[in-house]
Order: sequence, then C-alpha cells, then structure tokens
Amino acid sequence: MVWLDSESNIYRRHILPLAQKNKVVRLAVAAVSAQHAAGRQGNRIVPEDARNEAVKIITNHINDITDRGMRGDDLNVGLDLEAAEWILASMLVLSCYEMAHSGAEAAEFHRKAARSLVTTLPSTDYCKSKFFISMRNKLAVYEVFGCTTSFDIQTIKDAVLSKPGDEMMGCDETSLFSGYLNLIHEVTMLGRSGNAELVPNSSDWKGKFEIARGTTLMAIGRHSIQSPVHHRDLIRLVDIHYNAAILYISRCLGSAAFDEFETNRALSDLFRQITSMEDIDHLIHNLPWPLFVAGAESHGNREQQTTISQLHKRMSYVTGLQHYNDVLYFLDEFWAGNESDWQILARDWEASGRRILAY
Repeated sequence: MVWLDSESNIYRRHILPLAQKNKVVRLAVAAVSAQHAAGRQGNRIVPEDARNEAVKIITNHINDITDRGMRGDDLNVGLDLEAAEWILASMLVLSCYEMAHSGAEAAEFHRKAARSLVTTLPSTDYCKSKFFISMRNKLAVYEVFGCTTSFDIQTIKDAVLSKPGDEMMGCDETSLFSGYLNLIHEVTMLGRSGNAELVPNSSDWKGKFEIARGTTLMAIGRHSIQSPVHHRDLIRLVDIHYNAAILYISRCLGSAAFDEFETNRALSDLFRQITSMEDIDHLIHNLPWPLFVAGAESHGNREQQTTISQLHKRMSYVTGLQHYNDVLYFLDEFWAGNESDWQILARDWEASGRRILAY
C-alpha cells in the first residue's frame, strides 16, 4: 500500500522490524496477516483476538496519558517519540485490517485516532524521526483522499497534510505526490466552503497541477525502478491522477474552473491511461481515488461503468480490501439514479452514517 514498492519501503524498512520488538505492532501485523490468509482461502470469518488486543493496549496507553494530563503531569513521559512511533505504526496497519475486514467506518476510527496523535506530538519531536515523517506522509494520503468524499467542513480543516518540500528533496516513497495531494485538499476546502469568488480560473489550476505533475515525475526519476514496464506504468499513474484532478476540480468548483470540452477530454484521457496500463495489478492499490472519480463522472455511460465495476472488483481481489466493494455499491446506486452530480448522494450517505472511502 505504498506509491512505489521496493525492498526498502516503509513497511519492510521500519514497521516489520519494529514488530519484532514491539508487541502491539506485532499484534497489528498478525491481525492483517491472518485476515489476508483467510481471505485467500475464501474464509471471511477471521478471529479478531490480535486486533482486539492491540486496540485494548493502545486505548489503555492513551487513556493513561490523558488521565495524567488531567492531573497536570508531564505528558512527554508517556508520549515520547518512541511511543508515538509504535502507536502510529499500529494504527496505520490496523486501518488496513479494518478496510479488509469491517469496512470504511471502522477504519475511520483508527484514522481519527492517528490524526489526534500526530497533532498532539510537537513538530520539534517528530522532525527528529524519518520513520515518523514517513508514517505522517502515509496518513496524509489517507486524510486527503478521505476528505474528498466527506462534507464535514471541520474534519476537512483538521486534516493532516504532508510537506510538499519533502517530495522535491527526494525523500522516500511516502513523499511522492505530496504537492499534488495538498492541491487536492485545497480544492476540497474551496468546494465545501462555497466561496465561489475564491476559485481561481482554469489556467491557474492547470499551472498548479502541471507543476505538481512535473515534480512527482522528477521525484519518481530519483528512485531505482528495475522494470521498464513498471516505470512506464508509474508515469501513467501520474497522468491518471492529473486527469482525475481536473475532473474533481470541475465537479467541486463548477464551470468557473474548467469548461465542458476540457472535462470531456480529461475523462477520455483518464480512461485511455487506465486501460493502457501494462501491469495494472502491480499499482492497482494506487488507483482507488482516480477510479472513483472516473466512475462518478460516468453517469449515463454503460460502457465506462462496466470498466469501472470490473476494476473495482479486481482491486478488491488483488488487495484483499473489502471496502472497495462499498465504493462500488455507492457508484451502482448513483448510476441508477437521475442525478448526475455524485456529491448529492455522497452527502446523503454521510448524513446517514455510511462512509465512502476511495483510498
């Protein structure tokens, strides 16, 4: 579940070694491993002991810190950098468990807890740890894409964001797309706030996203990618997200951002790039959001809907994450209706407690 897989990605480099030393991270990894093993065997009934024990220990630890804080004790004693690292690592892994096992609503519990943890720890502390920064970047991807299907303005305002400068400096794979993601969040904020007068014109948005696209391509070039096929598909992945962004901007901000000709071309290019990927399974875990956008802009087009349905089913099979089926349920309901703006149904779903998570 990283932008660019390698033998040194965040999970292999940091989280699995940490699991050898820390019981809670080990329980979280065990929970995910058991879930995926059971899923591969067609068994959806998975013992939750490891997950429950990990959540219990994390909860008790945080409650203890909270109690001591209320008594006026020094919080740093219980929430130093080392503790923050194992707690955040556990939460990220458990989010994947919930996406596979219980769905988006359960995963959101861990995301919100991780957000609270990240915003509590002073930046002077976490900046000392490249591992913590990498996990923060992972959380930021989750936060930004999660906010695109939410209409709770306070939740969107409080989102954890990464530092775009990390991508330009050639940091690890978690910093890829950082500038792009911050722009997506800017669009989400503008769209949900309803301040039409603050919306830049299309040339401004094009310029911003073209710079972000170029930055990501340069950052990818700094990484060693052995397979020519995977290198070409990564370039396609950047263009896929670029065209999805144009469609998202147009839907959130209206015709003031892009006209119909530009959005139609972006949709056509988006489908062309998705269907031209040479080894789509290798990067399919990076496609949930652009696939959602493509599906949300395919109202009334049966051929495009069929393509999106097939890819969502493939994505769920390859990753083992069942919450992608919930996204497809939403799209099926949206396609069956008369309203062509997906945001209206998404608001209704959120108001009724149903979460769409295109991540």
